[in-house]
Amino acid sequence: MVPIGLTLVISFLVFTFLVWNQARTRGLAQEQVLDTLLLATMLGLIAARAGYIYLHWGIFSNDLSRLILVVKYPGWELLPFVAAAGIATILASISFGLDWLLMLDIFGLASFPVLALGFLGTQNYSLSAVAALLTVLMFFLARQLRHNVFLADFSRRYGLFILGYLIFQLSSLLMWLPAAVILIILIARYWRLFKLLLYAIPKRSFKTN
Repeated sequence: MVPIGLTLVISFLVFTFLVWNQARTRGLAQEQVLDTLLLATMLGLIAARAGYIYLHWGIFSNDLSRLILVVKYPGWELLPFVAAAGIATILASISFGLDWLLMLDIFGLASFPVLALGFLGTQNYSLSAVAALLTVLMFFLARQLRHNVFLADFSRRYGLFILGYLIFQLSSLLMWLPAAVILIILIARYWRLFKLLLYAIPKRSFKTN
């Protein structure tokens, strides 16, 4: 069994590296991107802890010192983390003059290997394997969007990776209705891309410069 603490540390390092690498590849200000990442992470963790405390108030009501004893009384809620981190990312991106949808896409893409590691740490090997396969698929698609001349029109239509992340994350939590709604949004926004991929791959016209 992989210790959950070690999994979290490795996941954060992997996530940070992937975000930094994407920022460098896209020519973004790396300091501002990493500042956005740190702010989103801190606010996300605060919201995740607050959400857990709210849902399990009986554990903390008799001794408020337990609120900050996260080692002895651990507990985090994922959805408050995602919501708070997303809002923080949008606000920080606007403040720094960055494209907030691009930033969400960068974070969304980097989240897939983190999901694979996270499910591995909780011994959910089936979801970890699915997340690993999606990681390979998403990074392949990201590379094609950057370099393939046939997909140039879609390289600046941001949102694909954050929507994909949300669909998989919500599905893993068995939240089928919101996952289905986001899937509809994804298909409506990128149906031409999917159609092009379906025609391009069999005809071997899927080439890079």
